[in-house]
Amino acid sequence: MTNIQRGSFEKHATKSCPKVAVFCMAADTECPWTGPSEQLKQHILTCVYEQLHPVFCKIMQDNQTNQRLNTNVEQLNEILYHEKNQLKQLQNELKQLKELIMQDKSQISDLQIETQCDKDEIIRVNERCTKHETQINHLTDKINIYLLIIILNLKSISQNAIHVQQLIYKKRELLDRDLEAVVKQALTEKECTRLDIGYNSITSVGALIVADALKQNTTLQELYFHNNRVSDLGVHSLAKVLSSNTSIVKALEFGSNGITDKGAEHLTEMLKTKRSITWLALAGNQIGDRGVQLLANTLAHQTSSLLVLSLHVNKSISDASADTIIDMLQHNRSLKKL
Repeated sequence: MTNIQRGSFEKHATKSCPKVAVFCMAADTECPWTGPSEQLKQHILTCVYEQLHPVFCKIMQDNQTNQRLNTNVEQLNEILYHEKNQLKQLQNELKQLKELIMQDKSQISDLQIETQCDKDEIIRVNERCTKHETQINHLTDKINIYLLIIILNLKSISQNAIHVQQLIYKKRELLDRDLEAVVKQALTEKECTRLDIGYNSITSVGALIVADALKQNTTLQELYFHNNRVSDLGVHSLAKVLSSNTSIVKALEFGSNGITDKGAEHLTEMLKTKRSITWLALAGNQIGDRGVQLLANTLAHQTSSLLVLSLHVNKSISDASADTIIDMLQHNRSLKKL
């Protein structure tokens, strides 16, 4: 045994002693060899494990890489799993939202239907209100007519200015609708001989109401329509009725009623058959030369009882009517005033 100092023995025993037992350098790759250190080099030259050591190291690195990749894949799978769960949750929430939207749409549709029903009901209510308003206005008009009759009767009684034989409604702002009550009082209920409804707002409609009342009347002798708006149409309605045998009307006042030659023609036809007319006032109208000629020819060549014919302030009458009027005066001996 070599003389080795005590202080160097541990170094010699672990590192430099050729007899110390060592493992193969490929022991980490499962090489089972173990022996004295002096035989290690010779073993390495023939050790398959040592020769394959780089491959094993590569494989181990690849395994480690695979493990890392597997770990990453597992992590990604875990993330994907959570993402899928979130996606599923979002899909469920989307489904719930769609259901809520469908419910809201259904409610909107119901509300729209209800709104339309309410609108239809409002229209029906408005129609009923309009109908009721019309009825109220009609009743109000009737009440006003009745009040007018009452006022007129009271005034007639208090002033004692109008007796049974004559009714005067001048300047009362009467309209066509008021004449129903007027003619009922004057021509139906009372034996009125004179009816004056001048200076009102009566049109051909009101004239027709009076004409209808005159069909059965046998008492009225004087009818005054001056300063209204009777027109040719109203004159035609009255002239047609006054031509009957039952009428005893003698005086007619149609001054300032917008009457033209056409109205004069209607009155001419009336004079041909109704010889009881003694007084005819047509002043302030739009009668022209043709109307004068029609009236004059009838009075000149037909039997007539007419005493007074008023044609002044008819601005359409020209000098061309002079000869016609002269001829009438020469042939008609009953006319006293023109």
